[in-house]
Amino acid sequence: MKSLAMVLFVLGMGQVSFAAQELQCADQAVKTATMKNFKRFGASTGSCGAKLLTAGAYSETYLVCVSDETDPSEWVIVMKKANKGCHVKYADTQHDSETPNFESSEGLLKTVECSIDHADNAKLICK
Repeated sequence: MKSLAMVLFVLGMGQVSFAAQELQCADQAVKTATMKNFKRFGASTGSCGAKLLTAGAYSETYLVCVSDETDPSEWVIVMKKANKGCHVKYADTQHDSETPNFESSEGLLKTVECSIDHADNAKLICK
């Protein structure tokens, strides 16, 4: 019985570490979208949330909501997974009506919240 409990514990730990890797990529996706939105529109910018669209062995695709002084935009961010973290493979705004939206919190990941403000010398601040 102890060995069964140990196996279940080890399997559970493996799932936790995989989830942590996903969250690491999600955080990086939010940071990337916030920076790119600021660079594109030059307005004060803050993230609204992130949704995982696909997760494969080599990459993960996220939809990230970013708001600025005009209106919210949705960014598609593809992260390439690597041994030393996640790297941006693709980033662009998405204006397709079929894209999952952020009108509800359904499917939102717990990620960092980031913002950029001109008053703060355009520094990315995440919490």
